[in-house]
Amino acid sequence: MTTNEALRRAIRTRLATGSLPPAGKVSSGKGTGKPCPICGTKISEGDIEQEVAGLTTVFIHWHCYSIWRQESEALARQHSVKTPTPLHIDREDGDIHPPTAEYAVSFGGSKDRVGTVLLGRPQGVDALTALLRGFGIAPGEIVTACQVLTEQTHYVIPDVMLTPAVVRRFHL
Repeated sequence: MTTNEALRRAIRTRLATGSLPPAGKVSSGKGTGKPCPICGTKISEGDIEQEVAGLTTVFIHWHCYSIWRQESEALARQHSVKTPTPLHIDREDGDIHPPTAEYAVSFGGSKDRVGTVLLGRPQGVDALTALLRGFGIAPGEIVTACQVLTEQTHYVIPDVMLTPAVVRRFHL
């Protein structure tokens, strides 16, 4: 097995890149000889094996599971800090015809897009509406945004919180 810190770093990296999901429900049993997907070594019959349920079931060492769980919880705490941030919507091409207008939707930063993250470029008001719904924007706010964008090229929804679930859904 690798050192604790190296294992911890590897787990953190895999969690951050999405190649390892957060640790799920677990049950314990006697080792079955399967390789541990965390450290890569075989789980011997004398070891306690953790069966972790998720999209696929994995079998890992207790020690590896313990670190995976700790890092998963730390990542969840980090992402649960919710600071309201502005969502910017820009009508890109000057076209005010809602079915054909192209929009740029970005999160954070200032009006001139310094420090913003581009979330999407929906084509038309229906696609814009669907994207905003996916981000959990209130229906009334979506109607207001669409109305304003027929007259102006920029609209800001000031206090938006993108939850970890939304971030994962949109692979942000």
